[in-house]
Amino acid sequence: MSHTQTPAAPAPGAALDADAIRAQALADDQARRAGIRAKFGAFMAKAGVPELATACENDAACTVQAAADKLLAHIGKDITPVAGTIVTVMDEADKRRGAVMDALMVRANVASAEQRQTVQAHNPFRGHTLLDLARASLQAAGIRTDGMETHLIKSGTPTMGGVLILLAITVSTLL
Repeated sequence: MSHTQTPAAPAPGAALDADAIRAQALADDQARRAGIRAKFGAFMAKAGVPELATACENDAACTVQAAADKLLAHIGKDITPVAGTIVTVMDEADKRRGAVMDALMVRANVASAEQRQTVQAHNPFRGHTLLDLARASLQAAGIRTDGMETHLIKSGTPTMGGVLILLAITVSTLL
């Protein structure tokens, strides 16, 4: 039993159209060449790229992805890694998180002497209650906290219109 497959024979009555096969092969090659030109288009001013593009277009076995890989290798052949160390700077969220953490450590009485000194000197959250810290965290996340307590106190309280409707229903049922 052989594991190789043979091409399927054409159906009886179906003639092989050599012109259609040539036209399809030509269309596939033109699409491949156009894809290669599109990949190389932005880099044609670089030295050696036009010659590489021509070589890739003329090589029928070179796919668009293989040409893109060759282009990347050509562009990166003289590149060296960045020397030195890249230093990242803390953004505002990191600074706020650190300040809140330091303030909580001082409040819990587990902070180091350096943390205590930092919090006492210039921490914007020194002396804040836990509720204030929670509000500040919600506001930093974009959640409005102003006026929440007044709305929560009134929740469940019927409006005057609701009271009048209840009164009208009660009176009509009693009479």
